[in-house]
Amino acid sequence: MNKAIIIGCGCVGAFTALEMSKSNLSTMLIEAAPEPAFGTTNANSGIVHSSHNTQPNTLKFTLVDSGNREIKRLSTILNYGYKQCGEIVVIQCQEQMPKLEEMIDLAKAQNLNIELLNKEKLQALEPNVVGFAGLLVKDAGVVNPYEMTQAVWNTAAANGVVGKFNEKVTSIEKIGELWQVKTNKGCYESEFVVNCAGLFAEEISKMALKDANRVKIMPRKGEEYLLDKDCKDLVHSIIFPLPSGNSKGTLVIPTVDGTIMVGPTAQQTEDKSDRSTTAEGREKVFAEARKLVPSLNEATAIAYFTGIRASDESGDFIVEKINNFINLAGIQSPGLTASPILGKMGADFITKNRTREIAYVPLHTKFINGDKEALIREDGNHSKIVCGCEMVSLADVHNAITDGARTLDGIKTRSRAGMGRCQGGFCTETVAAILAARLGAPKSAICKNVHGSNLISSEVDGIPCVQELEDALPYHAVQLADLKVLVKSKSRDAVIAQIEANHCFDVVVLGAGPAGLAAASSAAALGKSVLVLEKGARAGGILVQCIHGGFGLRKYKQELTGPEYAELLESDCLQSNASILMHSFVFQCAETGGGYTISTVTRGLGVRHFSAKALISCMGCRERSRAGVRIPGTRPAGVYSAGLAQQMINMDGQLPGKNVVILGSGDIGLIMARRCTLEGARVLGVYELLPRCSGLQRNVEQCLTDFGIPLHLSTTVVNIIGEPRITAVDLAPVDPVTLQPDLTKTTRLECDCLLLSVGLIPQAKVAVTLGGKVNPKTRLIEVDSFKRVSGRFFTAGNCLQVHDLADDAAEEGHDAGRAAALLLETSVAPGTLVVQTDENVLFSVPQSLSKSSIHSQQASVSIRFLGDAKLWRDADNKLWGRLRLLTPFQRRWFTFVQKKVDSNVSIAIEKLEEVEVDKSQRQITCIVCPNGCNMLVKLGNANDIEEITGNQCKSGISYARQEIVEPFRTFSTSIAIENGETTRLPVKLSKPIPRNKLIEAAKKIRQCVVKAPIMMGDVVLKGIFGSKVVACCSVLEK
Repeated sequence: MNKAIIIGCGCVGAFTALEMSKSNLSTMLIEAAPEPAFGTTNANSGIVHSSHNTQPNTLKFTLVDSGNREIKRLSTILNYGYKQCGEIVVIQCQEQMPKLEEMIDLAKAQNLNIELLNKEKLQALEPNVVGFAGLLVKDAGVVNPYEMTQAVWNTAAANGVVGKFNEKVTSIEKIGELWQVKTNKGCYESEFVVNCAGLFAEEISKMALKDANRVKIMPRKGEEYLLDKDCKDLVHSIIFPLPSGNSKGTLVIPTVDGTIMVGPTAQQTEDKSDRSTTAEGREKVFAEARKLVPSLNEATAIAYFTGIRASDESGDFIVEKINNFINLAGIQSPGLTASPILGKMGADFITKNRTREIAYVPLHTKFINGDKEALIREDGNHSKIVCGCEMVSLADVHNAITDGARTLDGIKTRSRAGMGRCQGGFCTETVAAILAARLGAPKSAICKNVHGSNLISSEVDGIPCVQELEDALPYHAVQLADLKVLVKSKSRDAVIAQIEANHCFDVVVLGAGPAGLAAASSAAALGKSVLVLEKGARAGGILVQCIHGGFGLRKYKQELTGPEYAELLESDCLQSNASILMHSFVFQCAETGGGYTISTVTRGLGVRHFSAKALISCMGCRERSRAGVRIPGTRPAGVYSAGLAQQMINMDGQLPGKNVVILGSGDIGLIMARRCTLEGARVLGVYELLPRCSGLQRNVEQCLTDFGIPLHLSTTVVNIIGEPRITAVDLAPVDPVTLQPDLTKTTRLECDCLLLSVGLIPQAKVAVTLGGKVNPKTRLIEVDSFKRVSGRFFTAGNCLQVHDLADDAAEEGHDAGRAAALLLETSVAPGTLVVQTDENVLFSVPQSLSKSSIHSQQASVSIRFLGDAKLWRDADNKLWGRLRLLTPFQRRWFTFVQKKVDSNVSIAIEKLEEVEVDKSQRQITCIVCPNGCNMLVKLGNANDIEEITGNQCKSGISYARQEIVEPFRTFSTSIAIENGETTRLPVKLSKPIPRNKLIEAAKKIRQCVVKAPIMMGDVVLKGIFGSKVVACCSVLEK
């Protein structure tokens, strides 16, 4: 029997448990969620308030300052995130000064450390804030609410408090002298019950006291928006408007983790589970916040959420004991700040004899915050970075699991894995695999947060619930020396010796994608010592998961899958005597002494600082997240970027959903429509905001038309519905001119998965850090014709401009590598000749040309419209050639003979009149190559082919003839591989098969399991409608 049962493990429940652990009384805590801080505490602003901003003569006012001091004191003991940044209440005019003076008098009476700021002092302290005056309260600060609650609970649990998570209280009855608490899993007895149930404190109180009016929770929603870390210097103190009514207003908050939080709104709601965001809420938050910080940019938001405050109708905390039932309810702001004192008050009702010495359990220090070299000495797994956006190490993830994380959100809140600008697009699958291994569960069992929020669709049979697997396997730190350093080189030992000796390389390339490998190859071919730093375990970058075809047609004159193309590029790179260092994460670059210092964390080596005479950044791009396209609604499982879904299917064999909606018609969205279909899902449609398709027409043909998947133009998703997993989306038509959705004409479409293919963003941070200029129109880094940003720093590939074709990225990398090598031998002034474009050109790269004869220079232009066009160059209107533009924003490359370029270059595009198509002819889009020629086939009376036009090569004629007789297709997929370095092997058909056999062929291939080792080109299966199945990459044994 327990002395006390605490219901709820938010901040108040955790602090109550901590206080009870100081007694010798048996205590149990029951929490409906799988982990602490998954309720109101989870969606908290994290402000540690002072009493100046609290209503006098209330319990809130009485407790807030002592709670402030206790949170600060415990932060050093328990190692949770806290900083005393101060708070400024800003007024906008003289008329508001009397209310501010009332606040000053209140602060003085409480002996708070304050300062009145006039306009000049306010501007000096916070240059981005506008206001007439402000009150600086230096005692205020910010805390990480999840870390604080988790640390407090861990300490309580370590000192004897028993936790029962994933248990929902169903009834509370007084049986004699004891309380009987029933849950969905058991029945428990205790002398005391402490109600810390937050939003659901009213229901718990009713169960026990049978009094419907004792606690009356009036839920209030508040939307919050998180900005990118690039905005971290926007404000340094918490910025408040002068409060009015029940709300403290819209705030601008510098969090302990380096982001800026904006919000909240304050809206009464009847639904305690409604955590959806709204378009109106977002508009209001940013409109109000810009009154304080006008430079605040809504486009920098990377995430958003809604918290619900458990406000009691009394407007104050409820702290009471009735018949040994204790209410700690109505815990609205400043409830987080007051929670340590509320916990003491709750425990005081039970016993004041709490003198037992307890052992505090501090949180593990996160790699990004600590002494990196010291942490790596303690655990070598800190040398492997899992989440690049937040620099989360493998050891950080393991420590989060050791500390109690059993869900992806649990790991996220403890380690920040997935909280960065890509929102888990790169790291989710890796983190899920680590968690699954520690729990001894299949990856399909891993949940986002609560039961039912599995990463894959709930319609897939046989998914165990990971929350029932509470005990994680033990984790043991490893020694750095025990981790293998993964170097690919013709002379591995010599390269490692150079690294150990801090050798200065001629050229260092960041990233081993197509651009990086090509850059390294061309620089090394000119005799330079070249080292490629790659954060992953395999060379190729995104190519590794792009198992579809269409690669290498220009460079290798054959159609390859992504893994095949990557393996050939890697081979070329190594044959040129360049070396590749894997698992090497770059966290800092600096120009030093005419060269560059590149600081990395490398598995098996730890923190290393590399020197280079020239530096080339080929770090690729990231996908635009949900926040980037501003889709409101709930935050359920089942909403993924198309790239993450590609990882799930191609690399792990996990189907993200059964009924899939795809937003965005870029190539990756089209390709994933086909992949989902081949793997057994039903793709309900591809929806595109624009009035035209964004991807290549050949992909529309082979990914959508072939499978009967509809493409809906001028339509977008305006709301996401469902918890804990997505159940539907709201769609709305979009005005083709203003690109604004018509919210009066929405339709609801049921689904269990939404894939976002809404654009790619170049990873240009290194270029910006090294002084690169961002073009205000295109947001691209400006370069000259050598792909040079400045000095001997170059950039190429998708981190310079997003390419439709990997061949284009590789060619750009090749040019950058060659230029880097040549410019080590000679000095060429930065480009001064401007590339000028007309209104039909979206942008050009480069933006300037150099007067140099080192090599020919190229420019690429992105053109705004579809159809036939003429390209004009120079002031004399010289015709450069005709173009056939098959996709909007299509890019075209033009070569300038270097020695002939001696003046500014003008590029103009003239759209030709469209020729009316004979509707009696059959239109066919060729899929043989990325050109995707639109051909017209004239058929005779007997359906014999009389004429084929529109093709640019003979292959088009052959394709059209076969398409008329019987369409044939080939495709790629992945199969399970045992005992290999990876768990999936990408494979492809050796030759095309009838199009109507694709689904059946995919089913047969899915049954196949092979064993490592496998070499690229090996036949793994025969007899698939006359075709063989061959391996697309080499996989060695473990």
